[in-house]
Amino acid sequence: MSKVRCAFLIAFGCGVLFFSGITQRPLVKSSEGRVACVAQEMLESCDYIVPHLNGEVRKEKPPLSSWAVVAVAKLSGAAGVDDWHAQVPPALAGLALVLLLYIWIASEPGENDPARGGLIALVLASSIGFLMQARSAELDMILALFVGMAFFGFYKYLTTRCVVGLLVAYAALGLSILTKGHVGVIMFAPAMAAWYFFERRRAPLCVAPARPFFHLLGVALVLLIALPWGISFIRQSGLTWDDFFKEGVDRFDENARHSKPFYWYMIQFPQWFLPWTLPAPLAAWCARRSPPDALSRVRRLCLFWFAMNFLLFSFVSAKQRHYTTPFF
Repeated sequence: MSKVRCAFLIAFGCGVLFFSGITQRPLVKSSEGRVACVAQEMLESCDYIVPHLNGEVRKEKPPLSSWAVVAVAKLSGAAGVDDWHAQVPPALAGLALVLLLYIWIASEPGENDPARGGLIALVLASSIGFLMQARSAELDMILALFVGMAFFGFYKYLTTRCVVGLLVAYAALGLSILTKGHVGVIMFAPAMAAWYFFERRRAPLCVAPARPFFHLLGVALVLLIALPWGISFIRQSGLTWDDFFKEGVDRFDENARHSKPFYWYMIQFPQWFLPWTLPAPLAAWCARRSPPDALSRVRRLCLFWFAMNFLLFSFVSAKQRHYTTPFF
């Protein structure tokens, strides 16, 4: 089977999984309702800079997810925001993330088996937690897509010196800031740095020297994406940067409403990775006994990605189930 045909089959299968019955599914969570309500008020007021919820400035979340919902509503020709309008962007993000994983696997040097990449994509798409989040109106799947794009782009740059990949990665980080503030950068940076220094000690990642200029260009791209909205929001809303900082700190204090013990995510992961949790020990044992192959470096990045973020989320007191989405 060709890679193009395999990618088409993956897209078709994910489309069925993520979009089936989308016009009949109600918004059942308060977090889903907030996404739809903010988009509705944005559509009514035509104010796309300052998000509002029940007439009050919403400073907890940037507006990219609301922009996406408004765009779907306008493209559909509806006068207002329906439930399914809020569900389309996460479903599209889930589809894009599965295809991104397949492209990543299929593009690795020495990887000539499209079926293996297709199987890996199937494991991701059919994991119960990923499937539930792709069928939810919450914004976390959109964030997961941008985090995944950042890892993919930086990985390609560090292993092949593909400048386009690097710029895509920085653009994804900028979009993650517009989705959920600094969370995406925190998820990405420690894991990527740890993997980079580990791999560099094993062997050179690429023969071509790194060029700091492209990183400076990438940082400028992040600022170009995030700052225009941030500055405009501050000016129009009357809030200050301290308001943002205080809001972020208060959500993670010891009295946070979602406070759970440090091992809480250890209980969540096996549930969200079903049905693939069951053969996971056998897969890990086989991988340990197998010789290195074209995907060994990618696997190590996934392990760093998982371990660093597991530590991050386990030792903050404010925990929610959908925060596990970027782990996929």
